Amino acid sequence: MLLSVSLSFIVAFVLTLITIPPIIKVSKEKNLFDEPNHRKLNKIVIPNLGGVAIFIGATLSSILFFPIAIPHNIQYLFAGMVLMLFVGLKDDIIGSSPRNKLFMQILAAVVLVSLGSLHIDNLSNLFFITHIPIWISIPISLFFYLFIINAMNLVDGIDGLAAGISILFLVITGLWFYAIGNNAYAIICAAFTGSLFGFLRYNLFSKKNKIFMGDTGSLIIGILIASLSIIFLNPSKVTNEYPDLKPIPSLLLALLVIPTADTIRVFYMRIKAGKSPFSPDMNHIHHVLIKSGLSHRLSSLLLVSWSLTMFALSLFLQQLVPQTIVFILILVLTWSMVNVIYQRNNRMSKMRRMRLIVIQNRRKSKYNNR
Repeated sequence: MLLSVSLSFIVAFVLTLITIPPIIKVSKEKNLFDEPNHRKLNKIVIPNLGGVAIFIGATLSSILFFPIAIPHNIQYLFAGMVLMLFVGLKDDIIGSSPRNKLFMQILAAVVLVSLGSLHIDNLSNLFFITHIPIWISIPISLFFYLFIINAMNLVDGIDGLAAGISILFLVITGLWFYAIGNNAYAIICAAFTGSLFGFLRYNLFSKKNKIFMGDTGSLIIGILIASLSIIFLNPSKVTNEYPDLKPIPSLLLALLVIPTADTIRVFYMRIKAGKSPFSPDMNHIHHVLIKSGLSHRLSSLLLVSWSLTMFALSLFLQQLVPQTIVFILILVLTWSMVNVIYQRNNRMSKMRRMRLIVIQNRRKSKYNNR
């Protein structure tokens, strides 16, 4: 089975590398670009259909190497991703209203929760909650889908960040699925990891043929991560060989702490300012880092490394303290880290403004003395 998982990664990587150049060529010929504006960090037009290549590479590779027997809910997972593919394509090419996007997200979530039976029914004693009744589980699961899909969409603001966080999540959950014998989902994780690495080749390490994943990519990755998270929390089996591999919500939070904390933080700031929580701004975590003087690559590396550090911390503390405390600690540490950088940026901005005022006053003084 290890061979199938490895081959799914390699084939997806190669397929994505092969698919992206034609997509870039078509995008340039048809003027399908991500246009720069006041709230975007890119200053030139760049193709934004990288999500199409990610989906093609990962889907074809997964289908090629799936085991004979696969879980029934995989068909609904791919149905949900196809829905997000069309929603993202429309938004990336001609634009789409937030209401229409939300409706399609709800539809995809309903398909997965109702037909695919992908709903959260156990929190493993997080906040002293274990089993969740079905009438509570369904609305919670629908909200969880919407939250993760939009969180991944919001965090896709600088080169490599959404892909880096997704790769970290997919590698760790993929290893876990492989360890418990859930080979079909291990292959999906490997295939999407390979596709994302292929995408990064053109997103992070190319200037002439640069591409963004766009809403197409972030929405597909968002619904995939939400589904894998629910499956992680409700495993069908755990092998006797690895009895300590238990579903722990704090581990999931650690892997997704950046999009989770960022979404909660910006929604709070927007509501506090009397704005809609969905109104765009430049207050995201990645914007804060860019304003502090870091490059896209360093900012993405720092945030992915922070997620990995929080995961290691959660793994270390899970046997020492209740996971509810670990859960809260991870959020508090992340918010504190962002606030420290945010406050530093404010101080630096005030100092720059003061220097500008001093320079302007000196110039006025010299002019008046003439």
